[in-house]
Amino acid sequence: MESGHQNAERQRFARLLDEVAVHEGLTPTPIEGVQVYRRSEPQPRCPKIYHPNILFVGRGRKWAYVGGQVYTYDPFNYLVSSVTLPVECEAVASPEDPVLVVAIDVDPTMLAELILE
Repeated sequence: MESGHQNAERQRFARLLDEVAVHEGLTPTPIEGVQVYRRSEPQPRCPKIYHPNILFVGRGRKWAYVGGQVYTYDPFNYLVSSVTLPVECEAVASPEDPVLVVAIDVDPTMLAELILE
């Protein structure tokens, strides 16, 4: 069960992302390797290439389909991709309730070292 503090932090994260991710699609930030993403329309299931990164969702929900597996990432679940990966993805969004994501590029060698620790 989520505490009131956790809920407030999730809402704060979503507000901050809403202020930074003002353009549709993926937008670089002044921080190298960090990008923000906004989608204000539904995205039907379609093919994409995911590069090694960590995706944190501030608002909304996306699904990544890899082989027979479905991965949901939303404000309660993040997605880590340690290799370049062909996926199909899908999102539910609207102008009133856009999907807001922060993507942090990952060095696969460094990620492997962290996982081993």
